Formats: sequence, structure tokens, C-alpha cells
Amino acid sequence: MENLKIPDKYRRTGLYIYCYKCKRYSNIKTGCLRKTLDCNHPPERQVYKLKVHFPGTKNMTRTHVLSTRDIKEVDNERLKFMELLKTNNYNNVVISRPETTGEDRYLLTYQMKRYFDFITNGGFYEHEDARRLTNGSINDYKRNFKYFFESIAGSINIKTIRIDQLRMEHVELFHKFIRKKTDSNKTYNNIMSSLKAFYNHLIEYEKFKIENLFDTVPVHSVFYDPQSFSAAEFLKVLSVTNREQGYDVKEKRNRFKEWLPTAFKLGAFTGLRLEELVNLKYKDITEIQGILVLQSINQKANKLIRSKDNSRIKRIPVIPELQQVLFDECHYINNKDMDEYILAPELDRNTVKGIITKGFTHFKRIAGIDENKCFKELRTTYISRHRAELGDRGLTAIISDHSNANVVDKHYTAQIEAIKKSINFRVFSSDEVCVN
Repeated sequence: MENLKIPDKYRRTGLYIYCYKCKRYSNIKTGCLRKTLDCNHPPERQVYKLKVHFPGTKNMTRTHVLSTRDIKEVDNERLKFMELLKTNNYNNVVISRPETTGEDRYLLTYQMKRYFDFITNGGFYEHEDARRLTNGSINDYKRNFKYFFESIAGSINIKTIRIDQLRMEHVELFHKFIRKKTDSNKTYNNIMSSLKAFYNHLIEYEKFKIENLFDTVPVHSVFYDPQSFSAAEFLKVLSVTNREQGYDVKEKRNRFKEWLPTAFKLGAFTGLRLEELVNLKYKDITEIQGILVLQSINQKANKLIRSKDNSRIKRIPVIPELQQVLFDECHYINNKDMDEYILAPELDRNTVKGIITKGFTHFKRIAGIDENKCFKELRTTYISRHRAELGDRGLTAIISDHSNANVVDKHYTAQIEAIKKSINFRVFSSDEVCVN
């Protein structure tokens, strides 16, 4: 999918390109979205949008999101919308959702495309804003739908099958297909839940009177065995993280990056999720009541929150181990308050995530560490050791994940008090092997 652009001959007053990710409008003169440091304007999150000033008022506008990406159709829809506004004296215009008639509306392939558009850009009406799904989550849906088509392709024409023609036999084929791909109950549940969610959407949002056959598939039990690293294990991983041992024979590439050991330490000494870790900036380190604190956007919680005004922030203490890494390896003093990523600022964030996870897995194997222990277990190590040392489950919960200052004051106060109690906490105690 390509970036949207408004060619010179189609530039009209009130016509913009709108980015759902950062909520910004395009530049009137260039007809394009301006490049920003905090948003790459994914093409699938861009739409044409009309924003027309209400005559006789200072700031009131009437807006309308266009459902087409064809600039000629956009121009025609703009003219119709302008006429409709004038006819209604610029009062709120009731715009009905366009309906696709005939057999196309019932095609499974057609409804899947509509669903991708919904979870990416939101619904037809402006209040039906999209949830904060990452590109990775959307790609998971696409992959799982592809699996479903592959599983039933031998029994039916996937180009003509209707959403109301699915049978239990198709669900059974999908079940067997997944089981051939994985023995993991967690992966099985995730793949099957994509189809459950899709059919729930068809029933609840699109208002089809159909049955969700995927609801009959039980959720399989997942056995969770939280793992953590000892100081000796973590030091062993760090000791082999170098260029000489970075070559991945299977993938024929070197996994080593100069900043990887620092990334591993930051993961261990912050307890952040990978998504939160790679988005850390120097300006996120601040001083509150004389204590150095790291403030991070809670990526997991914010996926469920649509409004930026209600974004959740977690605050964690800059413990001694973390402070040493920030000062000695991240050059915090020289970069203080800068709006720049701490880890590999020149790279795309998804690229950085891939380098960290694949790199950690590679060097962990070189070090001979348990195969079940991955990068995410560094967060488990931080949380479990914090609880073991301070003996307060509530305190650990506050440190590992809590709200921002926009919610009730008691939540903010609880965070600061928890930080004060945790400021001298060490992930690996001083009598263990030093890892800095």
C-alpha cells in the first residue's frame, strides 16, 4: 500500500490526508503528511478526510472521512459533501454508511478486507476510531486468515465462499492445519482467536445474522512456568555477546551489534517489555522529589485505550545497576533531556526489536542457557527478584506497571512512594557476580 498524496490539480480547500496513528493532517501546500520523529505515517493508517470551516464561527468545523483511496472519487465525494453541507446550512450532516449490495457483501474474502480496514483505520463514522493495534498484531491477523484459507482450499473455492457457508467441517480442517504447524496451546489459541474475533465483528458490527462456529472451539489450557536468570547466567550471556561469536550459521548473518550488551542490561535492570524498552528516550529519564526516575509509556495497556489523553505511563526507579549502564554506556549526561532513542536511534523500532530478540536467542544458545529462557524472562527476573527482596506484592505491582498523573492523585503518590522504597534495589545483589 502506498502513501496517499493530493496532486496539485486536486488540492481543494478542506481536503486533507489524515493519519490515524498520530492524528495529524497533511500540509495544505504539499498535499502530503509532514515527516515527524514520533510517527512514520503507515500507509494503511492514512485516509482522505474533509475538514470544512463552519461559516460565521471561529473554530467550528464539519469533518467527513472518505472511504475511497481513488483521488478522482475523492474529488466527487468532496463536491457532494459540500453541497450537502450548504443544503443543511452547515448543520450536522447525517451520513449513512455505504452498503455493498448483492453477493459481494457476503463474500468471505470481501469481509476480511473490510475487517482489516476496520482494525487499521476504524469504522465509517468518526467516533468509531481504530484500536491501537501494532503492525505486528495486524500482520498476525493476516497470517492467521491466510492459514485458514490454506486449510480449506482443498474443499471449497475460497474466492466464492460466503461467510454463511462455513460448516463445522471447515473448522475441523482449520483445527488439524494448526495442529500440524504447532504443538503449542498458546499459539493454537492465538490463531483460532483471530477467526473468533472476525466472526464476532461480523455479527456485532456488520449485523449479519450468522452463527460463529469458532465459538465452539474450546480454549486450550496453557501451562505457564515462569523462568528467571541467575546473575551467573546473565553474565555468561554478556560474556559471549561479541562479534567473534555472533555469526548465525543457519541464517548466515552476524547477530552482533555494538549496542546489544547495553540493550540486554537495560532489559534486565528496568523490567520493561521489549516494546517499551526500544521506545525509551533520554528525555524519559527525569528527577522527581530528588530521585532519578525512568518514565515509560505502558504499551500493553495503551493498546486497549484509544485516547492519547488517557495514555498510561509507568514510572520505575533508576536503581544502581541501571544508573551505571545509563551513565557509562548510554552517555546520559551528554544526552540529558534529548528527544532521541537510547537504543540505535538511526534504526526503525521494529528492526531494533528483531535485532534484540534474535540476538539474545543466539547468544543465549552460545552460552548454553536453558532453551526456554528468552529475552522476556529478563522482565520476569526483575519482577520476581523485586518481590523476593522487598516482600511486597503490591509494591512490585506498582513498580512494574501503573497509571499516569492524569488519573487520580493516589495512583501517582503510590508510584512515587514505591520508587522511594525501591531506589536501592538490585536485580543481582552485590554478593553475586557483578554484571556491569
